[in-house]
This record gives sequence, structure tokens and C-alpha cells, in this order.
Amino acid sequence: MATTYFDALSAIVNFAVANGFDNQEVIDKVCKLRDQKATKSKSGQKSAARKANEELAVAVANAIRNSGEPEVKASWIRDHVDGINTTPKAVAVINVGVDMGILKSRRVEKSATRFELAYSVAE
Repeated sequence: MATTYFDALSAIVNFAVANGFDNQEVIDKVCKLRDQKATKSKSGQKSAARKANEELAVAVANAIRNSGEPEVKASWIRDHVDGINTTPKAVAVINVGVDMGILKSRRVEKSATRFELAYSVAE
């Protein structure tokens, strides 16, 4: 198991106290630094970017439905959905939509070494 900065600083504080180190100002500063390095669990909370991408994924699903196209490419999404200005952003939003279960992707083989992805609304 990897040692984190929090673990290392905790070990130093414990060693110093156990061996009679009595400079409380130094111990307080190391404890403050240790507390800054403590991991903060955000389990169950979505980031602002994830929330925004979920909203865009719904917009993508609606745009595909309204287009009448059975499948589209990421470049089509870039060109037809407000808030998505690049193909990488389109792919990020699509991935969120797939995670949510509202979009699906299909791999289209172009050759033995090339492929592209086609996206559609999950029904």
C-alpha cells in the first residue's frame, strides 16, 4: 500500500510526541499541514462538469430524435447542439449519455485497423 502525505505526516507527529519532542509550535504546524493533506471524500456528489454534461447529454438525445437520423457522428453533434463546440467535447458528453443510458454507441469498422463510432438514442 502506498504511503500518502497524510500518513507520513501523521507518523512524524506520532514519533515526535512519543519521543518527547516538546516544541508545540512545530507540532501544531505539522498537524495543520497533515490536515490539509487529508483526503476529502466526495462520494455520491457529482462535479459541476458532470452535471453540465448530463444536461448536454439530454440535449444531444433530443437533437438526435428531432433530426430524424437513426445514427449520427460526433462531428454532427458538434455542429447541431448548442454548448458543444468541439468533437472531443461531443465525445465527452456522449460518454456521459451512454453512462446515463440515454445514448448508445456502435462501432463501424472501416478497415482492419480503422473504425468510427456512430451514436443513437437508446430506446
